[in-house]
Order: sequence, then C-alpha cells, then structure tokens
Amino acid sequence: VIGAGSSGSTTRWGSKNFSLLINKLNELDDYFFFLLCGPNEKKIENEIISNLNKKNYVTLSDKSIKKLIPYLCASDMYVGNDSFGSHITSQSGKKSIVMLLDSPKAYTDYSQNYHRMVPNGFNIEKITHGTNADPNLITVEEVIETINQLRD
Repeated sequence: VIGAGSSGSTTRWGSKNFSLLINKLNELDDYFFFLLCGPNEKKIENEIISNLNKKNYVTLSDKSIKKLIPYLCASDMYVGNDSFGSHITSQSGKKSIVMLLDSPKAYTDYSQNYHRMVPNGFNIEKITHGTNADPNLITVEEVIETINQLRD
C-alpha cells in the first residue's frame, strides 16, 4: 500500500517522492501497488499516476472504508504518511513504514509493526505538530533500503 493521502499538507511526503519510489521499486522487482488517497485527494492520486512508468496499481480513493479494509489487510506492507491506512495495516500485523514529518512519535508508539522514517537532521523525540519538516529530508533511497530490510 502506498499511503499518499493524509490529514494535511505538512504530513505528506509528496506525490513526486511516491512516484519516484514506485518507479525505482519497479526497476528492482515485481510489485503491485494499492494507491491510498482519500476521496478528496484525487489531485495527489493523479499526480502520482501521471508520473508512473508502469500500470501495476489499483487506486483506492473511490472505495468506502468498509470496502477499503480488505485491500489494506491483504497487502504485504504499507509505505506512506501517518494516516488511516498506516494505522489499519499496522494493527493488522503488516509492516508499516511511516513518514513522520509533522506527527509526534506517540502516534506510532503503540505498535511494533511501525517502522518510522524521520527526516535527516531531526530527532524523533522532537517532531510534533508544527515541525513542518521538509519531506525531501527523507530520501527515496532510504525508504527503499528500509523496504528491502523489512522484506528479508
């Protein structure tokens, strides 16, 4: 699951980063992606899709929560923003890589399935609402490295 949606712009890793991540992962192995954006986040979804080199994805933005849950629970892993999808996947026993840009670590302390990505130069203990960290301080390469470590 690629969790590109979130509660606000300061908590988003960004559509460009997600597009780059998907394209680079597709160069490394066979993947299939569920793109998770909220129903009001079609612009983010479209920005990602328009930059993909391969059509190995399904978008989930038009699904109700009831219909969305099985996709999240059937996935192998979540990679994305601190959002609804990360909480569902982590609580379903799935490895969940979450970008903490403007969310306190307490939001992910409750599950051993969370693997937190913190912007370079930031201390996880000091990230909170209002941090407004530059999303590009978490690199695509670092995320791929984390994905690969968790796949082993």
